[in-house]
Amino acid sequence: METQIAHLIPLPRLSYSLAESEAMSGLSRSSLYRLIAAGRLKTVHCGRRRLVPAIELAKLLDCDSAITVHDGERRTKPGGSLRQVMRSTGT
Repeated sequence: METQIAHLIPLPRLSYSLAESEAMSGLSRSSLYRLIAAGRLKTVHCGRRRLVPAIELAKLLDCDSAITVHDGERRTKPGGSLRQVMRSTGT
């Protein structure tokens, strides 16, 4: 019976395709490739597929690049916006 229950529990995704990463991040494919080339986004190859580990995508979209809304005005966190980070790395 334990094996039947295990099949019902969804496992978290460990990686995403570039198309899925585009949709989740809102970034273009070109922007993702620039971030990869700059070393800001790590990927893995599985055969001919390039995958973005979920943890790497979370790091990219989390910390310094997030925009917060406080008291009705937009403010960027101390690290700056993702666009500023991309400019500073020359991407």
